[in-house]
Amino acid sequence: MAEFKFACPTCKQNIICDELWCGQQIQCPSCQAALTVPPQQQAAASSSLVPPPPPPGAAPRLSIGRHQSQESGAAPQASQRVIPGTRPLPPPPKPKSRLVPQLLKTAAVLIVLGVGGYFGYGWWSARREKANAEAAAAANPAPAPASAAAAAPKPLPVLPATWTLDVASAKIPEGQANGTIAGANFVVDTANIQRSGTAQLLSLRQGTSPPFDRDLIIYLHLGPGETLTGHTWTVSEEMKGAGVPQILKRWKATPSSAMQQKFFITGYAMKLELGQAAEGTIPGKIFLALPDPEQSVVAGIFKVAATATEPTAQPVADQAPAVAAPSGGDKAAFDRRYGIKKGR
Repeated sequence: MAEFKFACPTCKQNIICDELWCGQQIQCPSCQAALTVPPQQQAAASSSLVPPPPPPGAAPRLSIGRHQSQESGAAPQASQRVIPGTRPLPPPPKPKSRLVPQLLKTAAVLIVLGVGGYFGYGWWSARREKANAEAAAAANPAPAPASAAAAAPKPLPVLPATWTLDVASAKIPEGQANGTIAGANFVVDTANIQRSGTAQLLSLRQGTSPPFDRDLIIYLHLGPGETLTGHTWTVSEEMKGAGVPQILKRWKATPSSAMQQKFFITGYAMKLELGQAAEGTIPGKIFLALPDPEQSVVAGIFKVAATATEPTAQPVADQAPAVAAPSGGDKAAFDRRYGIKKGR
């Protein structure tokens, strides 16, 4: 089929077209304008026959400014545009906007920065307060408070007592007062002094609350001007008389049995020292050996609550039996021992 050239009435671009498209409406390959292919001038002059319409489904072959001889035997080049119909080609898709992803990234960064700043500020504030406290403590060191362990006295060891009636060789161990009473172990947990009549009753007890299974009560008799604190008693087994302290031993054979008791007014050996009162207590040391078959003995260190110098409403123990005043050689030994005079 023959081709001819004509100019686009809109953009003036030369278009090469098959003669079969004469009188048909196409789009300009260059400006996409709709136009009608004009008839060939020579064909119009020589013949009035209307060229047959293009075969159905055929697309016009159009080219811009080139002849068909330049394209024989070759595929259409990129500059050629085949027009399928009269409709304009759809516009190319618009590129997707990148604004939304950018906004999301920015928001995520801001959230991370906000959370990190919140927790980071708290951590930084705590560190700053700790540093300020350490600096203040270094600038003004406070005296370290005494610990409970340092304030509380160390418990005394329990050193065994040795029974002997030789008061000169008796030893007071530097431990908690302990020993045996009626053949059972005895540890002095509490000690107190109560006044009963003219006597001061020193009670050494095992346990912290009544009823007590066993205890020793020593009846101390003071002369005019004498005090319990700072006083020392030394009693040998041969000493007798009203001024000699009496000893009351009390015990239970079993926890459920009745309390038994026995007085000793002579024949025992004792060393007793009471120091000066300090912080509500009176320190004491004792060695006491009784002439009983079980060889009851107690020796060591104890503390007395310095609270009871008033008469007791209820006597701690039965009153000791009256003892006659020493006479003769006993009185002289008593006076030499205590340095006081007794006479009735």
